[in-house]
Amino acid sequence: MKTAIATPAILALTFFPVPTTYADTFGSGANQFDIEFVSIGNPDNPDDTTGTPNPAGKVEYAYRMGEFEISRDMITKANNEGGLGITLHPMDYFGGPRVDEWYKAAYYDPTAGVYFLYPTGSDDRPTSVASGTAADTAVWHELYSQGPADITLAGGLSPYGTMGQGGNVWEWEETELDLVNDFSSSARGIRGGDWESILPWNLRSTGRDGRDPLVEYSNMGFRVASIPEPSTMLLGAMAAGGLLVWRRR
Repeated sequence: MKTAIATPAILALTFFPVPTTYADTFGSGANQFDIEFVSIGNPDNPDDTTGTPNPAGKVEYAYRMGEFEISRDMITKANNEGGLGITLHPMDYFGGPRVDEWYKAAYYDPTAGVYFLYPTGSDDRPTSVASGTAADTAVWHELYSQGPADITLAGGLSPYGTMGQGGNVWEWEETELDLVNDFSSSARGIRGGDWESILPWNLRSTGRDGRDPLVEYSNMGFRVASIPEPSTMLLGAMAAGGLLVWRRR
């Protein structure tokens, strides 16, 4: 007589570390709002050579990525407050993530040291939902009339803990589509797809497109990245060695 051995279903689950989040406060009074950031560590991680562009994803420094997309309410408050550098026009907020920063936060698993095809920590397409936070879900393949979900209800998290990098709205990159970054008016990269995307390609690490930054689009949004400035000690050492260069590529 053979003995049946039950395999616990929990063995099939993938576990990600609890993300470390920080909230920065902007504005004041009725125009005050918070942007929550997730720490993206593991500097000098390897490139991914299976996505677009190829290679992509290597970032030599630690940084923070917005946990959520920027909401219209945040933009309205920033406009009311003035001087915060966030408006509805895409040309005004190109200080957001460059291609490798966005790619790493979406597709890289720092625990396993691998890249996934989708920004939900999986190589399997996420389940389509209109709203929610369940793992392995994304806001895609929905009717246009529905519109995007609330930024805090935009699907399951990436391994680092960002939400909505797949589906909900396309997101602008700071980096030009051709990766050169030589003209402010050149087409910028866009990634992630939106709520009405019917092609899984739009959400994948292989899916990258571009749009004119001088044109406004109803299905596009953005999130912001934050890079800490070098410490006073580091600046002194760099200056002494003739290496005082600090700029974004």
